[in-house]
Amino acid sequence: MRSLLFSGLFLSSLANATDVGVRELPCPFGEGEVRVYAKLSTNRLGGWDSDLASYSVGGQWRKYAISTCPSSLYSFPSESGPSPKLQNEDYRQRLHQLLEKAKGEFGEDPAIWDRYEIAVRILSLDEEPEPTRLARLYLNAAWTARDVAVDVYKGLQGPEMAWSLLQEGQNELKKSTLDSSTRKILRHNLARIAHRGGFIQQRDLHLEAFEKLTPLSTQEQQVLTRFRQMVIEVEPRFLAKAAVHLDRHIAQSADSQSKSWAHLVRGDIARRAGETEKAKNHFAAVLASQDSDDQMRQLASWLIEHP
Repeated sequence: MRSLLFSGLFLSSLANATDVGVRELPCPFGEGEVRVYAKLSTNRLGGWDSDLASYSVGGQWRKYAISTCPSSLYSFPSESGPSPKLQNEDYRQRLHQLLEKAKGEFGEDPAIWDRYEIAVRILSLDEEPEPTRLARLYLNAAWTARDVAVDVYKGLQGPEMAWSLLQEGQNELKKSTLDSSTRKILRHNLARIAHRGGFIQQRDLHLEAFEKLTPLSTQEQQVLTRFRQMVIEVEPRFLAKAAVHLDRHIAQSADSQSKSWAHLVRGDIARRAGETEKAKNHFAAVLASQDSDDQMRQLASWLIEHP
């Protein structure tokens, strides 16, 4: 496990997603062409997080899961395609107004998480889609921001492993033989591990310690600034939006595995936001459900003990 603590300081360049196919098609709304992606294969070699975000080695599908027309910003889930309502002139007029507003809000080249937001708004233009569909879209939007901060950390399997690595990291930090460069690598990696495990206070402590290891190079300062922007500003905004729809699903659904999943993820969103009691209530609901599988039960039980 020690090797995981020293796997490198900087985020890798954007990986070529060899498991993703692409077609260029005429924009269904707007001029020019749109790239429409298809998931050809994937893996889980990058591990998973406390809110069940999973990672593939070789690029994350969620980065490609929204297709956007560059000319109009018309955005839609790549796997489901554009709306059949585009034939309706009244719908097209309201869609045009929505997209013009989006251009003013997000600019001409919105980030992937903002393109998720545009896609959700389009899906909700005429009706309220099923809550779990919107929740999953907002979760993936949040996780694309997390990807920018933490990148792939191969082999990190859930919060229990993250917790063990954080304890091991503390022991490494006590060694007087570590030079400043090595300490930077270790502090940065521990912040990444802490964030993936949902240990927000520890994440911030490691980032603060990293910042104090001066002088920071231009690249190191950029890494730090970008990390904080993603995990403090962008990701929590979309997790909060996901929480609204998870709450709707929980309120509307009978006991089911889907409801247990919603409680588990909703609990971790609360946990990451510092809402410890709310988090524990959701985890307790997972344990109380007859439809929770063993993995969900084990994770909920562990998270109750490690807020």
